[in-house]
Amino acid sequence: MTTNIGLSLIVFKNPEEVKDFIRASQELLDFEPFFELSYHLDVDFLESLSFLKGRVLSAHAPCPSQVYFPNLGSRDPQVVRESFEIIRKSAQTVSSFGGSNLVLHPGYTLDDAVCAEEVKRKKIMESLGGVEQSLVWIKEGSVCKPSYCETQVYKTHLHEATSNLQKAALICKEEGVQLCVENLNPRITYLFQLPEDLINLTRKTEDLFICLDIGHLWISSLIYQFDFMDAIDNICRTGRVLMSHIHDNRSTLGNTIYLADEHDQIGNGNVPVEKALRFFKKRCLTNCIIESNASPIENLKRILRMFLND
Repeated sequence: MTTNIGLSLIVFKNPEEVKDFIRASQELLDFEPFFELSYHLDVDFLESLSFLKGRVLSAHAPCPSQVYFPNLGSRDPQVVRESFEIIRKSAQTVSSFGGSNLVLHPGYTLDDAVCAEEVKRKKIMESLGGVEQSLVWIKEGSVCKPSYCETQVYKTHLHEATSNLQKAALICKEEGVQLCVENLNPRITYLFQLPEDLINLTRKTEDLFICLDIGHLWISSLIYQFDFMDAIDNICRTGRVLMSHIHDNRSTLGNTIYLADEHDQIGNGNVPVEKALRFFKKRCLTNCIIESNASPIENLKRILRMFLND
C-alpha cells in the first residue's frame, strides 16, 4: 500500500505560493504532492484553490474558517449544535475537493465556544481561574500538570465529547467523509491528550478514525511519562489511524524544561520523526501530512528521504 504524502496549507499565505510549491516539488523532487485544507482558509481563499481538486486528502475543521472551533466537549446544546453544523460544512468542503477525510480537534473542558484564532485562544486559557488555573504547570502556553487528565472536569467533558463524536462521525459519513479525531497537546482545556483516550474512543463506534499528530504525542509523552514509540504502536493497533500530522518541536525534560507545540521544520527539534515515519511505512499508514509552519520544500525533501531510507 502506498503512503500518500502531503502538506497542510497552513504554511501558505496565498494561492500563488501553493502553485510555486507544486512547481518546485515537480522540478526539484520529481514529486506530486497532496494537500490538507487548513482551518485558516476562508471562502474566497478556498474558491481560489480550485486547481487543487483531486490533490486534497483531507481538511482540518473548521473549513472554511470560522470564528470558533467545534467544541464537542461542551454541555451547552447550542454550542454542540453549532459545532455539528461546522463539521457538516467542513465535510462538504473536503468532499468538493475530492478528499475523504476530515481532521477534527475533538473538544475542550469548556462549555463555551472556543476561539479558532490562536492568540485569542491562548489569552482565554491564561485568563481561566479556579480548578483550571491551579493545574497549569508552565504558564507560557498554559501547559498542564501531569494530573490534569485525572481531574473530574477533564473526565466529564471527555465523556461529553465521546458521545457527541459518535454523532459527528455519522454526519460526516452522510457526506461520504471519514471523521479523524486528532490527539491534542497537553494544555489546560484540551481533551484527548492521552493515547488511551483515542483507543477507548475507537471502541465506541466503527465510524470514528484517528489523525495521529506526532508533535502533540511527543509533548504528551514527556509530561505523562509514556514511551513515544509504544504509544504510536498501541494507537496504530486499533486499525483506525487514517491520517498523521508530521511536525517537529524542541520540547524536552531534564536539566532544561522546554515544552512548546512549535510546528517547526522537520529536523529542528527533538521529535523522533524518522523513527515514527519508518513505523508508519511498515504499518502501511496511507496519509501523512506535513503540518509545519515553515520551509515546505525542505520539509518535503526530508520526509521523502526518510521514507526512502530503510
